[in-house]
Amino acid sequence: MQPAAETPVEDFESLFHGHPKDIEQRFIALRPKAADHPDLTLAPRIEARIALTQAMQGRHDEASRTLCLAEAMPGATLPSAAICLLMEQARLLHQAKKVADAHPLFIKAFNFAHQHSMDGPAVDAAHMVAITATEPATKVLWNETALNLARSSADPKATAWISVLYNNLAQAFIADSQFTAAQNAFSTCRELAVAENNSIVERGARWGIARALRSLGQTADALAMQQQVLSEYNQLEQTGALPVELIRMGRGLVHEELAHLSSTEAPTHAARALEDLKSLEWWNDAEYYARWSILDEIARRLQDTP
Repeated sequence: MQPAAETPVEDFESLFHGHPKDIEQRFIALRPKAADHPDLTLAPRIEARIALTQAMQGRHDEASRTLCLAEAMPGATLPSAAICLLMEQARLLHQAKKVADAHPLFIKAFNFAHQHSMDGPAVDAAHMVAITATEPATKVLWNETALNLARSSADPKATAWISVLYNNLAQAFIADSQFTAAQNAFSTCRELAVAENNSIVERGARWGIARALRSLGQTADALAMQQQVLSEYNQLEQTGALPVELIRMGRGLVHEELAHLSSTEAPTHAARALEDLKSLEWWNDAEYYARWSILDEIARRLQDTP
């Protein structure tokens, strides 16, 4: 992988991977190139992404100041920069747990992008509208909106979202208790991930299929699938093939499912789910409190065992 200093400034989005602190430094290294580039939108777009990385690290006041700098730069009002600034403004609110404030801004961003025929940003915005929606049916609607746009678009930045959007739609179906629809969407997600050679998404899709099967009463199949996925995560931990945060998140969710599927080993799986998931930054998100409370109750059975 190219160092940030050798990456063409036009390809700055390719540097958005890994820990937010590292991403921030990569983008900062591109500032001189962006300042001298004839495309005036590059500097404010990169600065807006720097603001997001700062918010992801919990530096919310600094992120707001950085976004203000981006908004004052030449080129900031041009459509490709304006949509980026609007999206990052909404994302900064989302990172600060101000979801009710972020939600209408993502809708505004979707409308702006759609108006200017920018399919990639429009799909991105629609998927964030779904994420910040409170009602499961609304999450389904906006995920379907994003997916339909991505499937009909000729923009690679839009079509690249398709497999992820099937996963998001399936998760929304789970939240809306549409378990057959969820199983079908997860299955499609898996097929696409296999075609894309994306093992992370494919493994998550198998978790999702098993999650849907559990609620459809097909617990034996669900149990076998989750046990297989758990074995894969344990092997990945031994080889170091995935970042530890991804392993703990995926494996924690598998242990959570096994706590609901395995009557004899449920307390052990619940305890291990809590161990993995508590190590993640998003542990304190109120969205998950009810689920963690259930795991706590199951795990306490270990303590009660003579």
